[in-house]
Amino acid sequence: MSINNNIGELAEAYVSGSLRETEVLELKSRLETDTVFANEFYEMTNLIRSFQGSGKQKRFRSMLRDITTSSKRRRLTKRPVISFSHPSFGAQPLWLQAWPYLPLLSLSGA
Repeated sequence: MSINNNIGELAEAYVSGSLRETEVLELKSRLETDTVFANEFYEMTNLIRSFQGSGKQKRFRSMLRDITTSSKRRRLTKRPVISFSHPSFGAQPLWLQAWPYLPLLSLSGA
């Protein structure tokens, strides 16, 4: 790519890192000598980077939106609730009430 080409194409290639080393050296020397070119070039690179940042932000928002909608769908599905504590057993779970009798149950099966 020649340095005399379109500033937009040159800035896009520079930001993406697709310029060869010799082209980068040519570009840097022109940026040091030509202030008008340098101002337009830096303005274009800033514009390209802001477009890239805006695209990343939109993708991030879209991912967050997908996560929230999928979590809402999961919350809407009803699942059975299994509880091992029952008011007739008191506040303790059933296995905790049966704990003192477990050794007796293991002896009776032998």
